Amino acid sequence: MAIRKSKPAVRPLYREMFRDALILAWQEKKLWFFAIFALLLQSGGLLDVLLTAVVRFPEDARLLMQQQGTGLGSAVIAHLSGLTGFQAFMGYATLAQGLLLFGIILAAVYGMSVVSQGALAYGLGTRMRGAVPSFRACLGAGARKFWPLAGINALSMLVFWAVRVVTLIAFQLAAETPTAFAIGVFTVAFICFLLAAALVTTVHLFAINRVMLNEEHAWPALLASYKMTVQSLGIVLEHAALLFLFAFTANILGIIVFLMALVPLFIGMISAALFQFGTLVLIGIFLGYALLIGIMSVIAMATTTFQYASWQRLAWRVEDASAMTKVVRIVRRLLGHRA
Repeated sequence: MAIRKSKPAVRPLYREMFRDALILAWQEKKLWFFAIFALLLQSGGLLDVLLTAVVRFPEDARLLMQQQGTGLGSAVIAHLSGLTGFQAFMGYATLAQGLLLFGIILAAVYGMSVVSQGALAYGLGTRMRGAVPSFRACLGAGARKFWPLAGINALSMLVFWAVRVVTLIAFQLAAETPTAFAIGVFTVAFICFLLAAALVTTVHLFAINRVMLNEEHAWPALLASYKMTVQSLGIVLEHAALLFLFAFTANILGIIVFLMALVPLFIGMISAALFQFGTLVLIGIFLGYALLIGIMSVIAMATTTFQYASWQRLAWRVEDASAMTKVVRIVRRLLGHRA
């Protein structure tokens, strides 16, 4: 009699989740438009957070700890303080006009990013449920949920920047007095910063999915998402680390593609330089920058869409209690269990 093989006790997690997310991100290219705006506030990964921290930490820490302001803002204030009468009035009026214009542009970008996050979550979730949402339906769904989504974004930014400020202070203290204790404090603070970034990202995206797909209000969605994140902390951290590796690999591949595409352009620029065609060289430089921006923009849109889709799949797997960390799976295999 043939022996039937028993099915695994636990379904594969990342294999299914990442496969489905990749297929969905590739099939729903119309959602890439929303992804390019959504990533301005929340990309769904940790690569941009880590890169920003590494690049900006020294300068941000110095500006945070110094007593006197520097830069363009201080120069403008110093210039205005030296004016009197009508000149001072016109100077402050021009400054107010510039600040108002900057505020309008900033609010428009923030609003578009908020709406795009909702549209992207709605489109991916609807497609996962078997329907095919239109671009207009996704945009409308994101716009209708603007205020709950704006509240979630504001709270996420507040928590993230609070942790970031503490980490910046620890970094500056370690830079000014590089003792073993100060360096240890900064190391701990930086690890906490990365963990906080992963947790904020998880709660943020889980809450957006609940608002867009389950019609929940912002605060109940945040509380439920926080509870679900804490209960599945190991899976969340594993998932965040894997998404970091995926985004890093995607960006490396994008750079490789750019360098390969740059070869014929570079040869053409050298030929133009040898024949002293300066205009063609400038055109070649412009095309090179345009090529780089184009390739990396496509990588960013596709990666963001994939990351949003993978977080949705993870939320569903956590909710139906069919998710298990890779570490636990390995231990179960070592103990002789089917994983």
